[in-house]
Amino acid sequence: MNSYKGDVASHGQDRWLKPYYFARAAFSVVWVVAALTAGRHSSSIAAVLLVGYPVWDAAANYVDASRNGGLAANPTQAFNVAVSLIVSLAVIIALAMDMNRVLYVFGAWAIFSGLLQLATAIRRWKTSGGQWAMILSGGQSAVAGAFFIAQAQTPAPFAIADIAGYAGFGAFYFLVSAIWLTVSQSRAKAA
Repeated sequence: MNSYKGDVASHGQDRWLKPYYFARAAFSVVWVVAALTAGRHSSSIAAVLLVGYPVWDAAANYVDASRNGGLAANPTQAFNVAVSLIVSLAVIIALAMDMNRVLYVFGAWAIFSGLLQLATAIRRWKTSGGQWAMILSGGQSAVAGAFFIAQAQTPAPFAIADIAGYAGFGAFYFLVSAIWLTVSQSRAKAA
């Protein structure tokens, strides 16, 4: 009976996570397209995109945590909400200085948010499907963040396209998790 309750809870969480992961993937794809088109040609649009990305991440983590017991029950996501909001303010400040400082801020954020995503996926491992992709995504985010910090310290100029690849990988991992959950749910219905 206990196992049945766990399966029901897991199935309910997977139902929520599937559209959530699809939405996260879709947003990232739209962001990448906007960054590689309008963001390349307009510094104002690039600035809005650079500030908006962590704001979106904060909102997405807040909604996900709210749907899964609240921020108190999901401390990694609660911390991710706070970190992402602070980063959006730090990006605004860094934009007034130079783009390499923006890359440095994004690097620090990629490390923190990646490790927090990794911790959330590990916590969900036994209750939700598709978490292996979220674990890979969190780890890759942390590595990308370290690369951004190293790149920010070079004299090479930074452009929004440098972050677009990072966002593109995020879209890929969210899409893989959403598809994994879709297939798993289809197999469960067929069984």
